[in-house]
Amino acid sequence: MSGVMARAPRICRREVYQIGHVTVEVIDDPLTEATFALRPGLAADAVTRRPLFSGFIEPGMADALRRLADRVEQLEEGLG
Repeated sequence: MSGVMARAPRICRREVYQIGHVTVEVIDDPLTEATFALRPGLAADAVTRRPLFSGFIEPGMADALRRLADRVEQLEEGLG
């Protein structure tokens, strides 16, 4: 044995949310800050499913998403 210790694999929790034709992926990594990625949800192959945008979860995002959800709900009520 060489004396080199194997590292334990990093376990990141990935959550996927499908919103229309956009996929939102939330990555909760215990060793770094939580991040998110927006991906084209209906892309045919892995190349075109690369993130359109990604970033870190920041304070205030949950409130902004709730306001968006409230507005979308209002718009859904008007659908016939």
